[in-house]
Amino acid sequence: NEKIETVARVLIEKLYIVEIEKQSATGRYKTAKKAPKPLSSQTIEQSQHVSPPTKQTSTYKSTNVWSCVENISEFVSCIVDAAAPTTTVLDEFDKDDMLAMRFVTASSNLRSMVFGIEPIQSFYSAKGIAGNIIPAIATTNAIVAGLQVLQVFHILQNQLPKEDENTTSTSLKDKCRYIYCNREKTRKGLYLLPTTLPDPNPNCFVCRNATISLTIHVEKWTLESMLETIIKKELGFHEPTILLEGDIVYEEGEGADTDAYTSNLQKTLPTLPCGGIQNGTVLSIEDFSQDLEVDVCVTHQDEWPLDEGEEEANGGGDKNNNESGGGTAEGKYIIGGKKPTVSSNTSPEESTATKENGKEKQATASAPTQNNDDDDDDIVIVEENDNEPSKDDSNNGVKRSAESMDDDDKKQPPAKKAKLAPAVEDKNWESAAAAAASSSSNDVEVIEID
Repeated sequence: NEKIETVARVLIEKLYIVEIEKQSATGRYKTAKKAPKPLSSQTIEQSQHVSPPTKQTSTYKSTNVWSCVENISEFVSCIVDAAAPTTTVLDEFDKDDMLAMRFVTASSNLRSMVFGIEPIQSFYSAKGIAGNIIPAIATTNAIVAGLQVLQVFHILQNQLPKEDENTTSTSLKDKCRYIYCNREKTRKGLYLLPTTLPDPNPNCFVCRNATISLTIHVEKWTLESMLETIIKKELGFHEPTILLEGDIVYEEGEGADTDAYTSNLQKTLPTLPCGGIQNGTVLSIEDFSQDLEVDVCVTHQDEWPLDEGEEEANGGGDKNNNESGGGTAEGKYIIGGKKPTVSSNTSPEESTATKENGKEKQATASAPTQNNDDDDDDIVIVEENDNEPSKDDSNNGVKRSAESMDDDDKKQPPAKKAKLAPAVEDKNWESAAAAAASSSSNDVEVIEID
């Protein structure tokens, strides 16, 4: 027992003196509100002459708070008792096991004294705290799991056939709810707060659709032809990275090792690495330059319908006949689902990089929507001459300004409304505003510039 007691005190010294000093030297606790204070070697030596509190049968009470020396003595006593051949040590913690609770109380109190955590707990209080940890976790998990199952019921009920055929189906957004579990009750005394589901993000492929389906004859397509025709032209990727089973088979863009994957371009889809592209293969396509990511589920189709005016003799899939509109399987494909769109954080230059015509770029970036009925954003600027014009001249000038706009001016996008109060409200300003309002079918805002 003396050897075990010596080893136990050395263990306390390593845990509560040496380790604390080592961590403090590395600056681990420099941002802590209270810097830890290691135990003293004198305190550990004094514990040799103090009996453990739980062994003091005459004065022991479970509600007593142990001193630092008593906690050390109890810690050593637990190590000695655990090493006894007649003691059965449980594999898992049990709050009803006396030896386990003695050790937890002594070790946690010593750590609290080192880090200045208050209050120091008695054996009775420590047993209550340790006993409530597992039920608290289980209760929280049970509440959340129950709420999840309730939402699953709503999803299943929405998929059941309606008894009344005329009844309109209700969307999941109307049935399902987000439910927040609050630590404190609300003013109405509620701990569970349900909220409606938000609308799907139109720029998020996961919210909008799960995968894009692609039907092709996999043996008649090479990776290069699929890259140029489908991935870049149809799906709008600029610098795609193609992955099969998590491994890259082709990549482009800044920092990409394109030369390493050039040999894959001339391969047919089934002969690509990682098992190739077969019927049912799902390939992932990413484009970090546009913040795009999409999964494509490939379906193989052997027979394809003939195009209009095509002879059956040309339907065998000869690559040379594809340019003349023949019914070759290599040039035919079917894309299902919505195509991915560039997210809102992508720059306009990137989002219009596939446009070949410069005018199309400008129209895509700045053309107003056709259904915009807000006509009061038109602005006519009236400049005053040094010689103040008469009331009639001012009116005529404004009329000419409003009526002299040609068709090209009217097609320009409306300018942002500027709300500027006139510096001086005189008769010229009032007459100009009245004439401008009457000269056009739209509401016109007149701004006077000094």
